[in-house]
Formats: sequence, C-alpha cells, structure tokens
Amino acid sequence: AWFDEDGPLSEYSGALDHNSDGWEAYDHAHDVFTYYALTLGLCSYDGDDAEVEMVTHAAIANASASGYCGTMQFRDDFTTLDIVAHEFTHLVDYNHEDLEYVGQSGALDESFADVMACMIDRNWTIGEGLDGGAIRDLSDPTLHQDPDHFSQYISGGDVHDNSGIPNKAAYLVTAGGQHNGYAIQGIGWSKAEKLYHFA
Repeated sequence: AWFDEDGPLSEYSGALDHNSDGWEAYDHAHDVFTYYALTLGLCSYDGDDAEVEMVTHAAIANASASGYCGTMQFRDDFTTLDIVAHEFTHLVDYNHEDLEYVGQSGALDESFADVMACMIDRNWTIGEGLDGGAIRDLSDPTLHQDPDHFSQYISGGDVHDNSGIPNKAAYLVTAGGQHNGYAIQGIGWSKAEKLYHFA
C-alpha cells in the first residue's frame, strides 16, 4: 500500500515505483474521480463514494479493471490519464449497467470506456502517451485496423476491434464530420459527455 486519499504512505518507495507509475496513477485517479463528480455528478464509480483501488507494476498485458472487486491494474508505463479513465469507466459500467463482455455488448462496454476517456482528456486517441503511441483513434478507427461502420463488423472479433464502430459514432456525435456520404453536425464536448454518461 503506497497511497491513500491524502497522499503517499510511509511504505511508499520511489526506488520501486517504475517511472513513477504509482504517483501518476494516484494523480490520474484523482483527476478522473473529480471529473465524474463535478462534471457528471457521480461520486466514484458506484455513485456511492467507493474507494478507488489501483495496482501498478502488474504482470498483465496492459491494463484491466475488475468490477467484482473494484480494482484496476496497470502494467508498467500504462498509467496515462486516458487509460486510467478508460479502466475507471469499466467500473462505472459494471456498477450501473454491467454489459456482458462478449460480442456487441462487449464492444459497447469497450467503446463507452474509450469515449469517456476521450471526454476526460479532450482528444480522440487512446494511449497517445505510451512509448509506442496511440492504440486506438476514435476519429478514424481504421488507422488501427478497427471497423468504423457496422457493415464491417467482425463476426467473432475482439471487443476492442468492434468497439471502433460505436467509437466512430461517438466522434461524429461530438465533433461532426463526413462519413459514408453523410454530413453530421456535432453537438460538442459538453453536451456529448452528458449524453454518453446518461446512455
């Protein structure tokens, strides 16, 4: 245990905190918690001031959230603001809608996490702070080989791939643009964040 809500505990070790991931996770957890509270009126991910538990330096592929125990885990260097926001939003979903994490439902779960992460850091990419750069782009999911229209849905595909479809829709709802021969007028960040949280 390195931090509580007031800051570092005596057990905190800078020498063990790879690239200050612990500090970064702590800071970004506060940013995300505050965003949900002040912008959307949700006190923590459950709406009832649940404690935010995070594990850094986890031996996992990248990052994950477990709604069952309310814990987020991050491998080294994956504690960027948008990734922390993405995982936090998975906990919001679990506590309010609990979309089944398969098929179209799972793709929606991933998309909501991406969309709210973008609303919080006010750009359309996920993971742009990682050494390898962004891993998804909501403005153009095809840049990362993800579909951007339901006609391209990957049957049996990964939920992260098919999340590109509702991700593109969220981008168009917010920012507007041309897509598949249609001109869309966006409603802007402020209205969109409330719409997507309500949805």
